[in-house]
Amino acid sequence: MIISGRGHALLMLIVVTTGSLGSAVADPNEALVDALAGAFTSAQISALIASATGKVDPGTDQATQSLEQLQQLLGVSSDVVLALLRVLDRPDVRPEQLAQALAQSAIQWHTVMDRLAEITLADTAGQRLVTQAQAAMIAGHFSDTEALLRQLEDREVASSGRSPSGIAEPTPSTGQHLIRAAQALGVLGEIALMKLRFDEAADHFLKAAVLLPPNGLGDKLRFLTRRGDALTRRGTDYGDAAALLVAVEVYRDVLSQQPRDRAPQERAVTQNKLGMTLDALGEQETGTQRLEAAIAAYRGALEETTRKERPLDWAAIQSNLGDSLLRLGKRESGTPRLEEAVLAYRASLEERRRQRVPLDWAATQNKLGLALDSLGERGGVIAHLQEAAAAFHAALEERTRDRIPRDWAATQRNLGNVLFAIGQLEEGTAPLQEAVTAYRAALEVVTREEAPFQWGATQLDLASALFLLGRRTEDRGRLTDALGRFEQAKAAFEQAKLADLADGVSTVIALVQQRLALLPLAEPNSAGPQPAQPVDTQLPAETKPPLPLLDIGSPEQLRAVQPTPQADLDHPIASQDQGAAAIASNPTAANQLGAVTTAAPHGLPEQRTGLPSAGAVAKLPPAGLTLPADMLALLLRRGDVLLALGDVSSARLLYERAAAGGDGRAATGAGKTYDPLFLSEIGARGIQADPAAAAAWYRRAIELGDQSAAERLKRMSQGTNE
Repeated sequence: MIISGRGHALLMLIVVTTGSLGSAVADPNEALVDALAGAFTSAQISALIASATGKVDPGTDQATQSLEQLQQLLGVSSDVVLALLRVLDRPDVRPEQLAQALAQSAIQWHTVMDRLAEITLADTAGQRLVTQAQAAMIAGHFSDTEALLRQLEDREVASSGRSPSGIAEPTPSTGQHLIRAAQALGVLGEIALMKLRFDEAADHFLKAAVLLPPNGLGDKLRFLTRRGDALTRRGTDYGDAAALLVAVEVYRDVLSQQPRDRAPQERAVTQNKLGMTLDALGEQETGTQRLEAAIAAYRGALEETTRKERPLDWAAIQSNLGDSLLRLGKRESGTPRLEEAVLAYRASLEERRRQRVPLDWAATQNKLGLALDSLGERGGVIAHLQEAAAAFHAALEERTRDRIPRDWAATQRNLGNVLFAIGQLEEGTAPLQEAVTAYRAALEVVTREEAPFQWGATQLDLASALFLLGRRTEDRGRLTDALGRFEQAKAAFEQAKLADLADGVSTVIALVQQRLALLPLAEPNSAGPQPAQPVDTQLPAETKPPLPLLDIGSPEQLRAVQPTPQADLDHPIASQDQGAAAIASNPTAANQLGAVTTAAPHGLPEQRTGLPSAGAVAKLPPAGLTLPADMLALLLRRGDVLLALGDVSSARLLYERAAAGGDGRAATGAGKTYDPLFLSEIGARGIQADPAAAAAWYRRAIELGDQSAAERLKRMSQGTNE
C-alpha cells in the first residue's frame, strides 16, 4: 500500500463528505492526521496493533495509556480503537504509513456513523436493524454491522416490490424502499473504505446508484461520486492506473449530469476531485496530457467557486492547481509553468492566512518553496532560491517538531536542499553550514528502521553538504564526518535493495578517502580544527569494499582528448569545447569531476556545474575519434555512477566524451540526459530537457550499434507527441 504526500491530500478530500455532495475541498479534519502522526511513532502504532491482535501481551501500563490517548485523539470508544488497529494488521500497509492509515480509518468510522443516522424507517422492525447496526459500530463489531445492513438491504428491496428482472412495480412506496436499500448499500461502501477494501467499496456504491428510482438523481450522483472516490483511493494507494482511469470517467459522468445553473458548488467539488485524480494519473505516467487535463479541471472548479463566497475552498483549489502546474513545469522546458505554479500558491496564501488556518498556511508555504526552488534551479536565479528558503522558514513556524514531526522533518530537508543549492552558487560557507543544520534536524525524526531509503537519501544530502563544506575549508573533521555519512547512506541503500545506488555511493566513498589522504594531519584552517560530528557507526558487518577510484583526469586532461566539433546543422547539441570552457571558467564546475555529487534519484536537487544548457547551439562531435579502451570504459562507468546519483550535467559531459570516442552506449547515455521522459522518470530537477538533442544522440547511438537507443527514441517520440 502506497500512501504518498499526494495521498494525504486526497485522503482529506475523499474520506469526509457531507450529506449531499457538499464541499469537501477544505476540510478541518486534516488536523487529526497531523495530531496522530505527532503523538505516535510507527513503532508505537505497530506495537499497539500487535497488542490488539493478541500477538503480544497487552498488559502494560504504557500500552493502556497509549490506548487511552488514541481514544481521546480519535473520539471513539476503546473497543473501536482496538477494532481499527486490527484493520491495519495487513502486509500492504508499511510501517511509515500506519499513522495516516489509522487516522484515515478513524475519520471514516465517523462517516459511517453519520450515514447510519440518516436512515430512518417508519416500521419498528426496520428501525431496530439500524439501531443494532449503530450499537455494533460503537462496540467495534464491524462485521456484525455489515451483516445487519445486508439484512436491511434485502428487506427493503423485497418490500419495494421489485421484480426478479430488476424493474420495480409501480407502487407508491416503491421509491422509499429502494432509497433505504440504497442507503444501506452506501453505508456498506463506507465501511469497506474504513477497512481499506477499495474495490468492494466501489462495488457497493455502484449498486446503490443503480438501485435508486429515476427521481433520485441527487442521491444517485452522490453514490457515483463516492464510487469515484473509492477508485481514486485504490489508484493512489496501490499505484493502480486502471482504477484511476475508471475514476476519471465516473467523475466526468457525474459532471455531465450536474446542472451548471443549479448546482455550481457541487460541480466545483466534482471538478476538483477530477483534477486530483487526473494529477495522480499524470504522476504515474510520463506524458503531459493528464496533467494538462488536471489543470483544466481545476480552472473549471475555480469558475464555479467564487473567492468571496467560499474563500477557503477557492484557496484549496488554487493550491491543487499549483501542484499540477509544478509537476508539469518540471517535465517541460522553460519556466512558464513554474511561474504559474508560484502565482497559484501565492493566490492560495491570500486566503489561507496563518491566523485563520495555520497548518494549511504552512503546507502552502512549503509548496511555494518547492516551486520557487525549481524555478531558481531552472534559471539559475539565486533570488528565487532565497525566496524558497524564506518560504520554508515560514512553514517551519507552524510545522514544529512537537506538533507534526514528519512534516517538520520534510520541510527541514527541503530547506537543506535549497540552502545547499545557494551554497553552490555563492562563495563562502554560511549557506552550506545552514544546510548541514537543516539536514541534521531532519534526521532527528527520519529513522533508518522506519524508512531506510528516505533516511539514506537524507544522509546522502548531509554527506554531500559536509563534503563541499570540508573541501572549501580543507577541514579534515568535516570530510571525515562526510565519509561516515556516505558509508551509512550506502548501507541504507543496500538495506532498501537499491544496489546500483549503493555501488555509486561506494565510488564516492573512494573519492572522499582520496581527498582525506591528500590533506595534512594538521588542518590549515585559520578558524582552528573542526571536530567531526558523531555519526552512527552501526553498519552491517559485511560491506562491499569501495570501488577503485575512477581517475579520469582533470578537466584540462579531458580537454586534451576532446575532438574539435565540425559543422553539423542537423544535430544542434552543446559542443564539447563549450562544455570544457564552461568548466574551466567556473571554479565550482572545475572541481566537479573530482568531487562528490549531491543529488539522489526521486527528486533531490541537481548539481549545478556551470555547463551550457541543453538548448545551446552547438554540434555533435564527429565519429571516429580514437580513445584508449580503458579510457572509454572509465568515462562510461563514471557517467553511470553520476547519473545514478542524480548528477545529470556531469554524467552528460562524460557520456559525450565517450560517445566522441565511438561508444554507442555512451551516445545513448548522452541522449538520456536530454530525454524528457527519462528525466521525468528519475525525478531530475534543474535540468532542461531537449527532445531534439536527445533524438540526435539516440540516432548517433544507433549508428554506433546500440539498438537500445531505437526503443528509447520511439518512446520519447510517442511521449512528447501526446
